[in-house]
Amino acid sequence: MNDLSLYEKIAPLAGNYPIRLHIQDARETIDAHWHEYLELLFFRTDGCTVRCGSQLLTPRRGDCVVVNCNELHAIPPQSTGDYYCLMINPSFFAGVSFRNILLQNCITDDACIQDCFESLFAEHEQMPEGYDMEIKSLTGQSPIRYINRYRIDKAMVLLKNSNRNMTEIAESVGFDNPNYFSHTFRQNTGITPREYRKSGESVALGN
Repeated sequence: MNDLSLYEKIAPLAGNYPIRLHIQDARETIDAHWHEYLELLFFRTDGCTVRCGSQLLTPRRGDCVVVNCNELHAIPPQSTGDYYCLMINPSFFAGVSFRNILLQNCITDDACIQDCFESLFAEHEQMPEGYDMEIKSLTGQSPIRYINRYRIDKAMVLLKNSNRNMTEIAESVGFDNPNYFSHTFRQNTGITPREYRKSGESVALGN
């Protein structure tokens, strides 16, 4: 079990958006800590060292380090260069528990991951400060609406295929407030979660 004194409470991301992207200077020492978020660190240069659990990693340019949810990690002193940091709230993966899942810590020579990060940041750097990355150009929806529809879609599966109560389902898909979950569900489907569960019929999400 992790040392509770090393737990880092992550402040809610802007607009309740489950993903945050930024560039981190590797010369900034980051003491050992852990949190619920999944972190992907994509290295733009050589020269950095990362501790993940008991492993000491020395990623090279183009490598991606995966920090698992609740995994102790740190950036020791004497690191150089910089890296992209993508933080993902577990609620983004609605219905998937990372409790018993450990992803490989270091991914090397993956052209797909490299292209993905470079594309994300090429777009991110063109946006005004504080502006969320544009999803609308790809989906036709604002980021928050896209994420909420994704959450409601996952909630519909849980309502039909589990015995969880409304509060448990709301929390599992990323809603802290059951009333807001019910309001958002109705906004997207035209009926409440309880009505949907009782109906036994499929409902199309609205535009």
